[in-house]
Amino acid sequence: MKNPLRKKYLFIILFFFFCGCVPPPEREKDAALQVVSDPVNAAYHYSLSVHLALNGNLDDAIAELEK
Repeated sequence: MKNPLRKKYLFIILFFFFCGCVPPPEREKDAALQVVSDPVNAAYHYSLSVHLALNGNLDDAIAELEK
């Protein structure tokens, strides 16, 4: 017994399989990501600002976050 819908189901499955492999279109880069040239430096300044804020040096913490 042949199933007449078998080819249609196979076509639908293959269509969704191959469409899922298409890369998404490029999106605009976030402005905040363009400013940060080195993520290691960004992590350092963020963690230093958290440390300064927890020790009560809020002005220094804000200065580190601005870097």
